Amino acid sequence: MLLMPAMADMSDRQSRFFFLFQSIVARHPSEALRPLLDADVAEAADSVARTLDTASRGVIYESTPQSLTAQELATELRRTFEEIAAELKGPRSPLERDAARALSGIAEAARRVGTLEGDKRHGFLELVRRVLKPGTQPAEGSATSGTRPGIIVP
Repeated sequence: MLLMPAMADMSDRQSRFFFLFQSIVARHPSEALRPLLDADVAEAADSVARTLDTASRGVIYESTPQSLTAQELATELRRTFEEIAAELKGPRSPLERDAARALSGIAEAARRVGTLEGDKRHGFLELVRRVLKPGTQPAEGSATSGTRPGIIVP
């Protein structure tokens, strides 16, 4: 229920991007000296969303987060989007708009969930990691072992 407001009015493809990008956030390392905070997630997601939104309009502008941790996460989010865009044929603008909408939802959730959960620093991250369980590996011999996550964004 905590993530549903951020997903309001998302299309199927936007929802897929939302969960794909959340899985990136959930797996992103958090170091003791530079912990990943909800504010970093919001800043990184906002930055990449602004970059993709302006690109969908034909303007090349790259927004860069201020914190180093947010910059690293933003780089990972952009790289994931670029891999998807490279694999799919057709115009980029609809993909950019959908990914930007999903990332805006993540930024909104990262700002809001921590307050509702009572932990403004890690509430969103704890929720996402609890829901997506990033450390879980498929059982040996299963059909998905040794392969990349099976999220397909048409």
